[in-house]
Amino acid sequence: MKIPKRNLAILPLILLTTQAALAYYSPATGRWPSRDPIAERGGANLYTFVNNEPTSRVDGDGTRCPCRCLEVKFGKPAGELHVLGVQPPYAYLGIEVPYHISTIGGDSRLFGRGCTCYYLDNGSISGSLTFRNKEEHLVNTNFSDSLTVIPCSDGVDSPGFQIGMSPTGFTANYSVSYNWTGTVVCNDEDFSRVSQDSISINQSYTGQEEWPRGRR
Repeated sequence: MKIPKRNLAILPLILLTTQAALAYYSPATGRWPSRDPIAERGGANLYTFVNNEPTSRVDGDGTRCPCRCLEVKFGKPAGELHVLGVQPPYAYLGIEVPYHISTIGGDSRLFGRGCTCYYLDNGSISGSLTFRNKEEHLVNTNFSDSLTVIPCSDGVDSPGFQIGMSPTGFTANYSVSYNWTGTVVCNDEDFSRVSQDSISINQSYTGQEEWPRGRR
């Protein structure tokens, strides 16, 4: 391969860099003729380098890979309606639905944004609560592709609704019906693949809830 004289000065740098990276670069073609040393872990294209963004990303030895989603899965929903948050004069009641997200790769210092994860809520929650003073609160909450961005790690979706309460708390009997579907989504960093899982709750819940606990 004949290299123009003006490029001879950078040849040692190229050779050192490619040797350290366990791959060879061809200045004549502007390509990496050798395959990615980490194979498909780095993506479906085995001849790219840092997603073709070498001016903003670094991969010193060629063994780093973009973030990949390994597993996305919902767990079993909680069996009862609970107070999940309180900010007087409001309380938030809902059903906790755990989910699991596992990823590999994606050092943010090297690749930037990492995997992208979110969940979507669809459906409705309807019913009523009757407080101790006989006051009734009607529940009518609708979800339409309600999107919440989340860390790409284990967490909990909490479909529910907000009620007003007195400064001292509340005690209420509830009868609430769920017609809800949740979807948790994990996008690979280069958006080459999407992993997701969905779960539905089509069930009625009855019982009593209070805040704070042991309220008299």
